[in-house]
Amino acid sequence: MRLSLGTAGVLGLARVRQSDPPTTAYLLLEGRCLADCAFCPQARTARGRADRLSRVTWPAFADEEILAALQGSPFRRLCLQVVSAPCWRERVASFLSALEGTLHPPLSLSVRPKNAAEVGEWLRLGVERVGIPLDAATPEVFRRVKGGSFTRLLDLLGEAAAAFPGRISTHLIVGLGESEKEAAEALLLLHRLGLTVGLFAFTPVPGTALAEQAPPDLAVYRRLQIARWLLATGRVAPDGRPFAFDPEGRLVGFGLSPADLREALAGGEAFRTSGCPDCNRPYYTERPGGITYNYPRPLGEEETERALREAGLPETARPPLTPVALPVGETWRLLDTGFASGAWNMAVDEALMETVGRGEAPPTLRFYGWNPPALSLGYFQDREQEIDLEGCAAQGFDCVRRPTGGRAVLHAEEVTYAVVVPEGHPRFSGSSVSETYRAIGEGLAAGLRRLGAPAEMAPAKHRGGERSAACFDSPSFYELVVKGRKLVGSAQVRRSGAILQHGSILLRFDPDQLLRCLALPSRSARERLRRALVDGVASLEGVLGRVPAFTEVVEAVAAGVAEVFGVVLAPGELTPGECSRAEELVRLKYATEAWNGRRRGKAVGT
Repeated sequence: MRLSLGTAGVLGLARVRQSDPPTTAYLLLEGRCLADCAFCPQARTARGRADRLSRVTWPAFADEEILAALQGSPFRRLCLQVVSAPCWRERVASFLSALEGTLHPPLSLSVRPKNAAEVGEWLRLGVERVGIPLDAATPEVFRRVKGGSFTRLLDLLGEAAAAFPGRISTHLIVGLGESEKEAAEALLLLHRLGLTVGLFAFTPVPGTALAEQAPPDLAVYRRLQIARWLLATGRVAPDGRPFAFDPEGRLVGFGLSPADLREALAGGEAFRTSGCPDCNRPYYTERPGGITYNYPRPLGEEETERALREAGLPETARPPLTPVALPVGETWRLLDTGFASGAWNMAVDEALMETVGRGEAPPTLRFYGWNPPALSLGYFQDREQEIDLEGCAAQGFDCVRRPTGGRAVLHAEEVTYAVVVPEGHPRFSGSSVSETYRAIGEGLAAGLRRLGAPAEMAPAKHRGGERSAACFDSPSFYELVVKGRKLVGSAQVRRSGAILQHGSILLRFDPDQLLRCLALPSRSARERLRRALVDGVASLEGVLGRVPAFTEVVEAVAAGVAEVFGVVLAPGELTPGECSRAEELVRLKYATEAWNGRRRGKAVGT
């Protein structure tokens, strides 16, 4: 028998560092599967490691060792996953017999039975729930990735659910080639049959037939999570047609008012692992530090807000920003443009430079996030020499070149700000680059101090000696530090009659994520840079002892900027012209290899 590595760690059978340990013990019947699912490393023709299922490693142990370790364990459920290996029925029966008479939590069995009568036999032998994986959303996808008859398996699921209500589960994998509408309609059908549905994100695994296929789009997955949650909790009924789709098949309506939908999703439960009770499957379909499709634990407030933004549904957006009003002063525009791709974020910053520089838009303070996370290159950086594109891609990160100078920045868990003002603005006219950094830094620092972070500006000089490709390894040009450790990294450019300064306010920082994105010459160079990052970088989590919500940071920093500059910040939106120009810049510049792959002209930055 095999155990997931996380399960073995909880049982003390393997040494594993786990921030989110499994709450269910996952067991896998050993033996190469006779089936040939194109996504599975256990498939008959798979050429990868035999100890993998999805992206999880499963070391083997003797049954007696497993049974002894399970006694008194903290697990709230056992899940026995069965591949169609020779004599699998006898092996399952033997294991259930060994369990009989022992104290153990409820047992789920994931298996492909012949008929509903066999399901009843397993239930009578002590199994609490039987999972029969459908996996594919349509007959066409089923035939391509699994083989066999979609209709016959669906009939078996319906028959078993009718015979044993509340005790039959199934899996649906998103990203096998179905459309968003097809996946949503499959969820409706499965819930009409009375099944418990566990939603999975397709994970490419080396050695499988689909090893080169990309995981699903996160926004699509988030919307399908919402649909599944609403169905599973009875907030919408599977009968009829509760969901609405746009002409491209995108889920745009869930049968609830915007207020009711936001209230239903407020706790973040929709975005947790789904399936049998007490199943959390940590990192089953995601790499630690990468995109989290299924949260293995309760979500915090900011994680919930992030998941809602990732879904791309205007009706779930948080309430608009509160205007920052001061007795006197000019009015600046305050934007919170949400989370978007690196190409879109950089295109919007350039579009704002153009409209503000032409006097078509007022000075603007913008806040935004990155979905997916992205590595941004400075204007001058040599991507081929300094960046490991495979390391970026393996973590699900984009790579985009900024219009500003400086070194590489990983935009993951952060609040990004941008200040855009005309070059002739009285506050900045004639100011040098460093003087402008200092002025904007004073506003940022005032805002961060409102959060309780004792931010101050670093001395106006560059650090001597060797510098790495990473921006955050040292502060410069009045950047913000806490006790000498860099908290905010910024870059600046003057073009199109405007000044753009943008930068990263770190909510949380993982140096290893960044290191995997950099092309470093040796292991010793990597270790030196890691030590520099660990010693030299601060995050709001480290400073405050908690991760503040995105909104909390935005409102505090906006208030600080308004106070220092003596302006009124009026919440606004991108104009249609700015949106159109940003779309053009994405297409012609920021999403192109010509821009991202080559070193370009001249800019300033840190």
